[in-house]
Amino acid sequence: MATAVEYISAMMDRGFKIDQIANRVAFSFSLGSNFFMELSKIRAARVVWAKIIESFGGNSESQKIYIHGKTSSWTKTVYDPYVNMLRNASEAFSGAMGGIDSLEIIPFDEPIREADGFSRRISRNIQSILQDECHFTQPIDPAGGSWYIEYLTNEIAQKTWEWFQDIEKQGGMYTSIEKEEIQSAVELKYEEKFKNMAKRKHVWVGTNMYANMTEEKLDIRDRDFEKVKEERINDLNKFRSNIDSKKFEESLKNNIDKENVLEEVKKLVLNGASIGQIGKLDAFNSNSDIEVKSVKYQRGAERFENLRDKTNKMKENGKEIEVFSINIGPIPQHKPRADFSRGFFEVGGFKVIGNNGFKTNDEAILAACESKAQIGIICSTDAVYPEVVPEIARKIKEKKPEMILILAGRPPKELETLYREAGVEHFIYMGANCYELLSNLQREVKDNE
Repeated sequence: MATAVEYISAMMDRGFKIDQIANRVAFSFSLGSNFFMELSKIRAARVVWAKIIESFGGNSESQKIYIHGKTSSWTKTVYDPYVNMLRNASEAFSGAMGGIDSLEIIPFDEPIREADGFSRRISRNIQSILQDECHFTQPIDPAGGSWYIEYLTNEIAQKTWEWFQDIEKQGGMYTSIEKEEIQSAVELKYEEKFKNMAKRKHVWVGTNMYANMTEEKLDIRDRDFEKVKEERINDLNKFRSNIDSKKFEESLKNNIDKENVLEEVKKLVLNGASIGQIGKLDAFNSNSDIEVKSVKYQRGAERFENLRDKTNKMKENGKEIEVFSINIGPIPQHKPRADFSRGFFEVGGFKVIGNNGFKTNDEAILAACESKAQIGIICSTDAVYPEVVPEIARKIKEKKPEMILILAGRPPKELETLYREAGVEHFIYMGANCYELLSNLQREVKDNE
Protein backbone atom coordinates (compact mmCIF):
# COMPACT_ATOMS: atom_id res chain seq x y z
CA MET A 1 0.00 0.00 0.00
CA ALA A 2 2.84 2.38 0.83
CA THR A 3 4.48 1.51 -2.49
CA ALA A 4 1.22 2.23 -4.32
CA VAL A 5 1.02 5.65 -2.66
CA GLU A 6 4.52 6.43 -3.95
CA TYR A 7 3.31 5.70 -7.49
CA ILE A 8 0.14 7.71 -6.98
CA SER A 9 2.10 10.72 -5.72
CA ALA A 10 4.50 10.51 -8.67
CA MET A 11 1.61 10.34 -11.13
CA MET A 12 -0.21 13.25 -9.49
CA ASP A 13 2.99 15.32 -9.66
CA ARG A 14 2.82 14.72 -13.43
CA GLY A 15 -0.67 16.13 -13.68
CA PHE A 16 -2.90 13.08 -13.36
CA LYS A 17 -6.03 13.02 -11.19
CA ILE A 18 -6.65 10.35 -8.56
CA ASP A 19 -9.66 8.93 -10.42
CA GLN A 20 -7.50 8.55 -13.53
CA ILE A 21 -4.83 6.70 -11.57
CA ALA A 22 -6.67 4.45 -9.12
CA ASN A 23 -8.53 2.25 -11.56
CA ARG A 24 -5.29 1.61 -13.47
CA VAL A 25 -3.45 0.28 -10.42
CA ALA A 26 -3.27 -3.50 -9.98
CA PHE A 27 -1.84 -5.38 -7.00
CA SER A 28 -0.15 -8.75 -7.10
CA PHE A 29 -0.29 -10.60 -3.79
CA SER A 30 1.50 -13.79 -2.90
CA LEU A 31 -0.83 -16.46 -1.49
CA GLY A 32 0.81 -18.39 1.33
CA SER A 33 -0.04 -21.60 3.17
CA ASN A 34 -1.78 -20.07 6.21
CA PHE A 35 -5.29 -20.49 4.78
CA PHE A 36 -7.37 -18.15 6.94
CA MET A 37 -4.62 -15.53 7.17
CA GLU A 38 -4.25 -15.37 3.39
CA LEU A 39 -8.00 -15.23 2.87
CA SER A 40 -8.35 -12.42 5.40
CA LYS A 41 -5.33 -10.58 3.97
CA ILE A 42 -7.05 -10.22 0.60
CA ARG A 43 -10.25 -8.96 2.22
CA ALA A 44 -8.28 -6.52 4.42
CA ALA A 45 -6.48 -5.11 1.38
CA ARG A 46 -9.81 -3.96 -0.04
CA VAL A 47 -10.59 -2.06 3.15
CA VAL A 48 -7.20 -0.35 3.33
CA TRP A 49 -7.09 0.57 -0.37
CA ALA A 50 -10.57 2.11 -0.22
CA LYS A 51 -9.49 4.24 2.73
CA ILE A 52 -6.33 5.39 0.94
CA ILE A 53 -8.15 6.38 -2.25
CA GLU A 54 -10.84 8.11 -0.23
CA SER A 55 -8.10 10.15 1.50
CA PHE A 56 -6.87 11.25 -1.93
CA GLY A 57 -10.41 12.31 -2.83
CA GLY A 58 -11.19 9.43 -5.14
CA ASN A 59 -14.78 8.44 -5.92
CA SER A 60 -16.44 5.17 -4.88
CA GLU A 61 -15.58 3.49 -8.19
CA SER A 62 -11.90 4.40 -7.81
CA GLN A 63 -11.88 2.87 -4.34
CA LYS A 64 -12.29 -0.61 -5.80
CA ILE A 65 -9.09 -2.63 -5.86
CA TYR A 66 -7.88 -5.09 -8.50
CA ILE A 67 -5.99 -8.00 -6.94
CA HIS A 68 -3.98 -10.60 -8.82
CA GLY A 69 -3.18 -13.61 -6.65
CA LYS A 70 -0.11 -15.75 -7.17
CA THR A 71 0.59 -18.95 -5.28
CA SER A 72 3.67 -18.49 -3.15
CA SER A 73 7.18 -19.37 -4.30
CA TRP A 74 8.27 -19.07 -0.68
CA THR A 75 6.32 -22.18 0.37
CA LYS A 76 7.60 -24.48 -2.37
CA THR A 77 10.22 -27.15 -1.75
CA VAL A 78 12.85 -28.98 -3.78
CA TYR A 79 12.50 -32.23 -1.83
CA ASP A 80 9.22 -34.16 -2.09
CA PRO A 81 8.17 -31.64 -4.77
CA TYR A 82 4.81 -33.25 -5.55
CA VAL A 83 3.56 -31.93 -2.20
CA ASN A 84 3.83 -28.54 -3.90
CA MET A 85 0.69 -29.48 -5.84
CA LEU A 86 -1.24 -29.67 -2.57
CA ARG A 87 0.25 -26.38 -1.41
CA ASN A 88 -0.79 -24.75 -4.68
CA ALA A 89 -4.35 -26.04 -4.31
CA SER A 90 -4.71 -24.73 -0.75
CA GLU A 91 -3.17 -21.35 -1.62
CA ALA A 92 -5.35 -20.91 -4.69
CA PHE A 93 -8.39 -21.91 -2.62
CA SER A 94 -7.66 -19.18 -0.05
CA GLY A 95 -7.23 -16.58 -2.79
CA ALA A 96 -10.53 -17.52 -4.44
CA MET A 97 -12.34 -17.37 -1.09
CA GLY A 98 -10.74 -13.98 -0.41
CA GLY A 99 -12.06 -12.58 -3.67
CA ILE A 100 -9.04 -12.13 -5.95
CA ASP A 101 -9.75 -10.89 -9.47
CA SER A 102 -7.21 -13.04 -11.31
CA LEU A 103 -5.07 -16.01 -10.34
CA GLU A 104 -1.67 -17.43 -11.22
CA ILE A 105 -0.75 -20.91 -10.01
CA ILE A 106 2.97 -21.44 -10.36
CA PRO A 107 4.30 -24.83 -11.59
CA PHE A 108 4.97 -27.26 -8.74
CA ASP A 109 8.57 -27.73 -9.93
CA GLU A 110 9.36 -24.00 -10.13
CA PRO A 111 12.18 -24.08 -7.50
CA ILE A 112 13.89 -26.94 -9.34
CA ARG A 113 13.71 -26.37 -13.08
CA GLU A 114 11.94 -24.66 -15.91
CA ALA A 115 8.34 -25.84 -16.16
CA ASP A 116 7.32 -28.37 -18.79
CA GLY A 117 3.95 -29.24 -20.31
CA PHE A 118 3.04 -31.55 -17.41
CA SER A 119 3.71 -29.09 -14.58
CA ARG A 120 1.96 -26.26 -16.43
CA ARG A 121 -1.02 -28.53 -17.11
CA ILE A 122 -1.31 -29.47 -13.41
CA SER A 123 -1.35 -25.78 -12.46
CA ARG A 124 -4.00 -25.05 -15.06
CA ASN A 125 -6.11 -28.00 -13.90
CA ILE A 126 -6.09 -26.80 -10.28
CA GLN A 127 -7.54 -23.50 -11.42
CA SER A 128 -10.03 -25.18 -13.73
CA ILE A 129 -11.30 -27.41 -10.92
CA LEU A 130 -11.72 -24.50 -8.50
CA GLN A 131 -13.42 -22.39 -11.14
CA ASP A 132 -15.54 -24.82 -13.15
CA GLU A 133 -16.16 -27.75 -10.80
CA CYS A 134 -16.18 -26.08 -7.39
CA HIS A 135 -17.83 -22.94 -8.83
CA PHE A 136 -15.78 -20.58 -6.62
CA THR A 137 -16.42 -17.72 -9.04
CA GLN A 138 -20.14 -17.66 -8.24
CA PRO A 139 -20.51 -16.60 -4.58
CA ILE A 140 -19.72 -12.99 -3.65
CA ASP A 141 -17.59 -12.83 -0.52
CA PRO A 142 -18.19 -16.47 0.51
CA ALA A 143 -16.32 -15.96 3.79
CA GLY A 144 -18.40 -12.92 4.77
CA GLY A 145 -20.26 -13.31 8.04
CA SER A 146 -17.79 -15.77 9.56
CA TRP A 147 -16.94 -14.31 12.97
CA TYR A 148 -13.37 -15.63 12.88
CA ILE A 149 -12.62 -14.36 9.37
CA GLU A 150 -14.32 -11.00 9.96
CA TYR A 151 -12.31 -10.55 13.16
CA LEU A 152 -9.04 -11.54 11.45
CA THR A 153 -9.78 -9.28 8.48
CA ASN A 154 -10.39 -6.33 10.78
CA GLU A 155 -7.25 -7.03 12.81
CA ILE A 156 -5.05 -7.26 9.68
CA ALA A 157 -6.58 -4.07 8.26
CA GLN A 158 -5.92 -2.16 11.50
CA LYS A 159 -2.33 -3.41 11.83
CA THR A 160 -1.69 -2.67 8.15
CA TRP A 161 -3.02 0.87 8.51
CA GLU A 162 -0.81 1.47 11.56
CA TRP A 163 2.32 0.29 9.78
CA PHE A 164 1.34 2.16 6.63
CA GLN A 165 1.03 5.38 8.67
CA ASP A 166 4.43 4.76 10.27
CA ILE A 167 6.03 4.43 6.82
CA GLU A 168 4.31 7.62 5.64
CA LYS A 169 5.48 9.53 8.74
CA GLN A 170 9.07 8.52 7.95
CA GLY A 171 8.78 9.96 4.45
CA GLY A 172 7.14 7.12 2.52
CA MET A 173 8.25 3.82 1.07
CA TYR A 174 11.06 5.32 -1.03
CA THR A 175 12.70 6.79 2.08
CA SER A 176 12.14 3.58 4.08
CA ILE A 177 13.86 1.55 1.37
CA GLU A 178 16.77 4.01 1.23
CA LYS A 179 17.17 3.65 5.01
CA GLU A 180 16.97 -0.16 4.59
CA GLU A 181 14.15 -0.33 7.11
CA ILE A 182 11.92 -2.48 4.88
CA GLN A 183 14.76 -4.85 4.02
CA SER A 184 15.57 -5.27 7.72
CA ALA A 185 11.92 -5.87 8.59
CA VAL A 186 11.65 -8.63 5.96
CA GLU A 187 14.89 -10.23 7.13
CA LEU A 188 13.81 -10.18 10.78
CA LYS A 189 10.47 -11.74 9.88
CA TYR A 190 12.21 -14.50 7.97
CA GLU A 191 14.47 -15.28 10.92
CA GLU A 192 11.45 -15.30 13.22
CA LYS A 193 9.67 -17.77 10.95
CA PHE A 194 12.76 -19.91 10.51
CA LYS A 195 13.03 -20.46 14.26
CA ASN A 196 9.72 -22.31 14.08
CA MET A 197 10.92 -24.23 11.03
CA ALA A 198 14.20 -25.14 12.72
CA LYS A 199 12.32 -26.46 15.76
CA ARG A 200 9.80 -28.14 13.43
CA LYS A 201 6.87 -26.31 14.95
CA HIS A 202 6.14 -25.26 11.38
CA VAL A 203 6.16 -28.42 9.28
CA TRP A 204 7.39 -28.65 5.70
CA VAL A 205 6.38 -32.14 4.61
CA GLY A 206 9.32 -33.92 3.04
CA THR A 207 11.79 -31.24 4.12
CA ASN A 208 11.95 -30.69 7.89
CA MET A 209 9.55 -33.54 8.67
CA TYR A 210 8.73 -36.91 7.08
CA ALA A 211 11.74 -36.91 4.76
CA ASN A 212 11.66 -39.51 2.00
CA MET A 213 15.12 -41.05 1.98
CA THR A 214 14.44 -43.08 -1.17
CA GLU A 215 13.35 -40.16 -3.38
CA GLU A 216 15.32 -39.14 -6.42
CA LYS A 217 15.49 -35.48 -7.35
CA LEU A 218 13.66 -34.31 -10.45
CA ASP A 219 15.86 -34.02 -13.51
CA ILE A 220 16.94 -30.51 -14.38
CA ARG A 221 16.52 -29.84 -18.06
CA ASP A 222 19.27 -27.83 -19.70
CA ARG A 223 18.26 -24.79 -21.69
CA ASP A 224 20.42 -22.89 -24.16
CA PHE A 225 19.96 -19.34 -22.88
CA GLU A 226 22.25 -17.93 -25.55
CA LYS A 227 19.89 -19.37 -28.13
CA VAL A 228 16.90 -17.84 -26.34
CA LYS A 229 18.67 -14.47 -26.23
CA GLU A 230 19.41 -14.73 -29.94
CA GLU A 231 15.75 -15.53 -30.66
CA ARG A 232 14.61 -12.47 -28.68
CA ILE A 233 17.06 -10.21 -30.55
CA ASN A 234 15.87 -11.57 -33.87
CA ASP A 235 12.23 -10.98 -32.89
CA LEU A 236 13.02 -7.40 -31.91
CA ASN A 237 14.95 -6.76 -35.10
CA LYS A 238 12.10 -8.24 -37.13
CA PHE A 239 9.67 -5.88 -35.41
CA ARG A 240 11.93 -2.89 -35.98
CA SER A 241 12.42 -3.76 -39.64
CA ASN A 242 8.88 -2.53 -40.20
CA ILE A 243 9.58 0.72 -38.37
CA ASP A 244 10.65 3.95 -40.06
CA SER A 245 14.20 4.18 -38.65
CA LYS A 246 14.46 7.91 -39.29
CA LYS A 247 11.19 8.55 -37.50
CA PHE A 248 12.35 6.30 -34.67
CA GLU A 249 15.62 8.20 -34.17
CA GLU A 250 13.82 11.53 -34.26
CA SER A 251 11.23 10.40 -31.71
CA LEU A 252 13.98 9.54 -29.23
CA LYS A 253 15.51 13.01 -29.64
CA ASN A 254 12.27 14.86 -29.04
CA ASN A 255 11.36 16.04 -25.57
CA ILE A 256 8.30 14.38 -24.08
CA ASP A 257 5.30 16.55 -23.36
CA LYS A 258 4.90 16.05 -19.62
CA GLU A 259 1.25 17.08 -19.84
CA ASN A 260 0.53 14.09 -22.05
CA VAL A 261 3.07 11.50 -20.94
CA LEU A 262 1.10 8.33 -21.66
CA GLU A 263 0.32 9.29 -25.26
CA GLU A 264 3.94 10.27 -25.86
CA VAL A 265 5.24 6.99 -24.45
CA LYS A 266 2.69 5.05 -26.49
CA LYS A 267 4.04 6.67 -29.68
CA LEU A 268 7.61 5.79 -28.71
CA VAL A 269 6.69 2.12 -28.16
CA LEU A 270 4.87 1.93 -31.48
CA ASN A 271 7.94 3.44 -33.13
CA GLY A 272 10.05 0.60 -31.77
CA ALA A 273 11.55 2.06 -28.58
CA SER A 274 12.35 -0.32 -25.72
CA ILE A 275 11.59 0.35 -22.05
CA GLY A 276 15.31 0.84 -21.48
CA GLN A 277 15.56 3.47 -24.20
CA ILE A 278 12.50 5.31 -22.93
CA GLY A 279 13.86 5.27 -19.39
CA LYS A 280 17.02 7.05 -20.53
CA LEU A 281 15.12 10.03 -21.90
CA ASP A 282 15.53 13.33 -20.06
CA ALA A 283 11.86 13.31 -19.06
CA PHE A 284 12.39 10.16 -17.00
CA ASN A 285 16.05 10.31 -16.10
CA SER A 286 16.63 11.95 -12.72
CA ASN A 287 20.45 11.83 -13.21
CA SER A 288 20.75 10.44 -9.70
CA ASP A 289 21.44 6.73 -9.64
CA ILE A 290 20.71 5.50 -6.13
CA GLU A 291 21.75 2.03 -5.06
CA VAL A 292 19.88 0.37 -2.22
CA LYS A 293 20.18 -2.98 -0.52
CA SER A 294 17.78 -5.46 -2.09
CA VAL A 295 15.48 -7.76 -0.19
CA LYS A 296 17.16 -11.15 -0.07
CA TYR A 297 15.19 -13.75 -2.01
CA GLN A 298 14.94 -17.06 -0.23
CA ARG A 299 12.35 -19.77 0.08
CA GLY A 300 11.27 -20.99 3.50
CA ALA A 301 12.70 -24.49 3.09
CA GLU A 302 15.96 -23.41 1.47
CA ARG A 303 18.21 -23.80 4.51
CA PHE A 304 17.00 -27.33 5.27
CA GLU A 305 17.44 -28.23 1.61
CA ASN A 306 21.01 -26.92 1.68
CA LEU A 307 21.61 -29.00 4.80
CA ARG A 308 20.49 -32.17 3.05
CA ASP A 309 22.39 -31.27 -0.13
CA LYS A 310 25.56 -30.93 1.94
CA THR A 311 25.06 -34.41 3.44
CA ASN A 312 24.46 -35.89 -0.02
CA LYS A 313 27.64 -34.21 -1.25
CA MET A 314 29.59 -35.79 1.60
CA LYS A 315 28.09 -39.16 0.65
CA GLU A 316 29.19 -38.71 -2.98
CA ASN A 317 32.71 -38.03 -1.68
CA GLY A 318 32.66 -41.30 0.28
CA LYS A 319 31.78 -39.88 3.69
CA GLU A 320 28.18 -40.85 4.45
CA ILE A 321 26.90 -39.72 7.84
CA GLU A 322 25.51 -42.71 9.74
CA VAL A 323 23.57 -42.81 12.99
CA PHE A 324 23.44 -46.04 15.00
CA SER A 325 20.24 -46.44 16.98
CA ILE A 326 21.15 -47.80 20.41
CA ASN A 327 17.71 -49.18 21.24
CA ILE A 328 17.40 -50.47 24.79
CA GLY A 329 14.75 -53.03 25.72
CA PRO A 330 11.89 -54.61 23.74
CA ILE A 331 10.26 -52.88 20.76
CA PRO A 332 7.34 -51.27 22.68
CA GLN A 333 9.87 -49.72 25.05
CA HIS A 334 12.22 -48.07 22.56
CA LYS A 335 10.13 -47.71 19.38
CA PRO A 336 8.47 -44.31 20.02
CA ARG A 337 11.79 -42.56 20.51
CA ALA A 338 13.58 -44.62 17.88
CA ASP A 339 10.97 -43.57 15.30
CA PHE A 340 11.19 -39.95 16.44
CA SER A 341 14.99 -40.06 16.17
CA ARG A 342 14.88 -41.56 12.69
CA GLY A 343 12.60 -38.78 11.48
CA PHE A 344 14.79 -36.18 13.20
CA PHE A 345 18.04 -37.26 11.52
CA GLU A 346 16.65 -38.15 8.10
CA VAL A 347 15.60 -34.57 7.34
CA GLY A 348 19.34 -33.86 7.21
CA GLY A 349 19.97 -36.83 4.92
CA PHE A 350 21.65 -38.86 7.69
CA LYS A 351 21.45 -42.66 7.36
CA VAL A 352 19.88 -44.22 10.46
CA ILE A 353 20.80 -47.84 11.29
CA GLY A 354 17.98 -49.44 13.25
CA ASN A 355 17.47 -52.70 15.16
CA ASN A 356 14.91 -54.50 17.33
CA GLY A 357 16.54 -53.51 20.60
CA PHE A 358 19.19 -54.92 22.93
CA LYS A 359 18.48 -56.94 26.06
CA THR A 360 21.66 -55.98 27.89
CA ASN A 361 23.95 -52.96 28.05
CA ASP A 362 26.92 -55.05 26.88
CA GLU A 363 25.10 -56.09 23.69
CA ALA A 364 24.25 -52.48 22.93
CA ILE A 365 27.80 -51.26 23.60
CA LEU A 366 29.36 -54.00 21.43
CA ALA A 367 27.00 -53.35 18.50
CA ALA A 368 27.55 -49.58 18.64
CA CYS A 369 31.33 -49.93 18.73
CA GLU A 370 31.38 -52.44 15.87
CA SER A 371 29.25 -50.21 13.66
CA LYS A 372 30.82 -47.72 11.27
CA ALA A 373 28.44 -45.02 12.45
CA GLN A 374 29.90 -41.71 13.57
CA ILE A 375 26.85 -40.95 15.75
CA GLY A 376 25.01 -43.03 18.34
CA ILE A 377 21.49 -42.24 19.57
CA ILE A 378 20.32 -43.93 22.79
CA CYS A 379 16.58 -44.69 22.72
CA SER A 380 14.41 -45.99 25.52
CA THR A 381 12.16 -44.60 28.27
CA ASP A 382 12.87 -41.98 30.96
CA ALA A 383 12.38 -44.62 33.65
CA VAL A 384 15.16 -46.80 32.20
CA TYR A 385 17.67 -44.06 31.37
CA PRO A 386 19.21 -43.49 34.86
CA GLU A 387 20.17 -47.18 35.04
CA VAL A 388 21.59 -47.65 31.54
CA VAL A 389 22.72 -44.33 30.04
CA PRO A 390 25.75 -43.60 32.29
CA GLU A 391 27.21 -47.08 31.79
CA ILE A 392 26.53 -47.28 28.03
CA ALA A 393 27.84 -43.78 27.33
CA ARG A 394 30.98 -44.21 29.44
CA LYS A 395 31.97 -47.58 27.94
CA ILE A 396 31.30 -46.54 24.34
CA LYS A 397 33.46 -43.44 24.84
CA GLU A 398 36.24 -45.64 26.26
CA LYS A 399 36.18 -48.01 23.28
CA LYS A 400 35.15 -45.58 20.54
CA PRO A 401 35.86 -42.01 21.71
CA GLU A 402 35.19 -40.49 18.27
CA MET A 403 31.52 -41.56 18.31
CA ILE A 404 29.17 -38.64 19.01
CA LEU A 405 26.60 -39.75 21.58
CA ILE A 406 23.08 -38.34 21.69
CA LEU A 407 20.14 -39.12 23.97
CA ALA A 408 16.54 -39.20 22.73
CA GLY A 409 14.61 -37.27 25.34
CA ARG A 410 14.92 -34.22 27.56
CA PRO A 411 16.09 -35.20 31.04
CA PRO A 412 15.84 -33.03 34.15
CA LYS A 413 18.83 -30.80 34.94
CA GLU A 414 20.44 -33.10 37.49
CA LEU A 415 20.29 -36.11 35.17
CA GLU A 416 21.46 -34.07 32.19
CA THR A 417 24.64 -33.22 34.11
CA LEU A 418 25.13 -36.91 34.97
CA TYR A 419 24.65 -38.01 31.36
CA ARG A 420 27.00 -35.35 30.00
CA GLU A 421 29.70 -36.40 32.45
CA ALA A 422 29.30 -39.97 31.15
CA GLY A 423 29.80 -38.86 27.54
CA VAL A 424 26.42 -37.82 26.12
CA GLU A 425 26.95 -34.65 24.05
CA HIS A 426 23.49 -33.76 22.70
CA PHE A 427 19.81 -34.30 23.43
CA ILE A 428 16.93 -34.41 20.96
CA TYR A 429 13.28 -33.89 21.86
CA MET A 430 10.10 -32.18 20.65
CA GLY A 431 10.95 -28.50 20.20
CA ALA A 432 14.71 -29.02 19.91
CA ASN A 433 16.44 -26.97 17.23
CA CYS A 434 16.72 -29.65 14.55
CA TYR A 435 18.48 -27.46 11.98
CA GLU A 436 21.11 -26.19 14.41
CA LEU A 437 21.94 -29.64 15.78
CA LEU A 438 22.19 -31.31 12.37
CA SER A 439 24.40 -28.46 11.12
CA ASN A 440 26.68 -28.90 14.12
CA LEU A 441 26.80 -32.68 13.63
CA GLN A 442 27.83 -32.24 9.99
CA ARG A 443 30.74 -30.08 11.13
CA GLU A 444 31.69 -32.46 13.96
CA VAL A 445 31.70 -35.48 11.65
CA LYS A 446 33.81 -33.60 9.12
CA ASP A 447 36.24 -32.45 11.81
CA ASN A 448 36.62 -36.05 13.05
CA GLU A 449 37.70 -37.33 9.63
